[in-house]
Amino acid sequence: MFKWLLEKVKELLVEKEVPEAALIKPGIRFNYLINDPTTPNLKTQVTIPPPPAEMRLIVHGHKLHSGPPREGSMEELAANCYYTLVTTICATRRAMVNYRRPMAKWAATNRLSVFPAAGKDFNAYYNRRAIKFFYDTDPVTRKRVYTAASSDIVAHELGHAILDAIRPDFWSVQAMEIWAYHEAFSDITALLHVLEFDEVLERMLKETDGDISKPNVATRLAEQMGNAIYHVTRGQYGYTPGALRDATNDFKYVPLKKLPKDAPDDKLAAECHSFGRVFLGAWYDMFVGIHRQEVEAGREPIEALKIARNVGRDYLLRATGIAPRVARFHNAIARAILSEDRKQGGPYQQVIRKAFTNRALIAKGVRALSGKTFDDVKTQLKPGDEVTWEDDGAIVRMQGLQTIKLSDYSKGKVSMLSVNGVDLADVELEVAMDSYYEFDGDGVMVDEILPLQEDAVDAARACVLSIQAAGNIGPSPELMWEVEDGKLVRTLIE
Repeated sequence: MFKWLLEKVKELLVEKEVPEAALIKPGIRFNYLINDPTTPNLKTQVTIPPPPAEMRLIVHGHKLHSGPPREGSMEELAANCYYTLVTTICATRRAMVNYRRPMAKWAATNRLSVFPAAGKDFNAYYNRRAIKFFYDTDPVTRKRVYTAASSDIVAHELGHAILDAIRPDFWSVQAMEIWAYHEAFSDITALLHVLEFDEVLERMLKETDGDISKPNVATRLAEQMGNAIYHVTRGQYGYTPGALRDATNDFKYVPLKKLPKDAPDDKLAAECHSFGRVFLGAWYDMFVGIHRQEVEAGREPIEALKIARNVGRDYLLRATGIAPRVARFHNAIARAILSEDRKQGGPYQQVIRKAFTNRALIAKGVRALSGKTFDDVKTQLKPGDEVTWEDDGAIVRMQGLQTIKLSDYSKGKVSMLSVNGVDLADVELEVAMDSYYEFDGDGVMVDEILPLQEDAVDAARACVLSIQAAGNIGPSPELMWEVEDGKLVRTLIE
């Protein structure tokens, strides 16, 4: 406990002591590594931008002087990391400027601290106050692998911080599909970052002969790290060289209770990084479909890529802001994305629906609605519920603020849920129980997503079993979960 408190105090002191612009000097030009150390020729000369006035951040540890950083230096690592962070933040905020709720601050800090070389490990994480990137040595190449050197990993970890800023109510909720969405959203953030560069778009088209449904430089995420993990595991556990994850996968939705807690990397498991690949693949299928539709309409392939990128980002961010916290969140976010397209006149309804139905995220049949009107729902509104007015109707998200203990839902003994001295069966768990209603301009319901208690309990149980399997709970800043006042609270996300 003392070590944990000391670590938090040290982070707070460091954040207060370092001046805002002490370490990165705006205006310096340098050669930015767009993608990953495995693609060293994908570089472009850029000018270091000033830090954002809002969504403030600071990259610690490596000072840039008046000239460009030396190639291979820690200063270059910091500059690459900084440029990825700032440009991704700015691109996201530009996309959200006219949104229902523009992104203006971090979830739990005024200024996000970033540590490009925080210590030895093949890992990186976000903990609401900071993003920490680590490093280790590839046992085959004997080269040191810095996670901060890959824009994919940097943008991925920033994606967690961005999603936390948009939906801080996701942070500690016990729903594996929401955990998995955090990972998918962050992978898509990494994809969107590299898709901002014409050099990447051109290489995508060249690599695939115009068929971007094939694996390519953009879909392969964290290539150097993926190779290192493959070498560390000696090709076991289903890992393959070339990338840590690839958006061109063929995983389909399966209810979590039908999946094993752990599985080789080439199989689906009830683990957030593994399961997140389902929505990642579905989003990329949508992106490919929009691109194909635009090319068939006469657009040049690169112009069509930019349209697909912008539409994909816009729909994702808008849907994220309104989707209800329910145990079956993949279904909820898919339907929210379809709703966003309808509001734009439905130009891509067929493409989006095909992407999500092929992945089994939404059902093919017609769903029966309860028939409630807006006036019916309005009488049930409570403080904290959200009503979003649109030009042609309204969206209502009613918060289901509920906690449970698994011991209350178990017929027999549940002592086997103890881990690291914590009895997870008797800890209060925040469960996903929001309700969602969409109405047209006449107050008639067009869509409805309601929570089920049974699903929420099953989702909470899956989360607890995942925590138990990983053993990542305890009074340490390096573990993912802790117990505060009898409640399970997230500490960090990788």
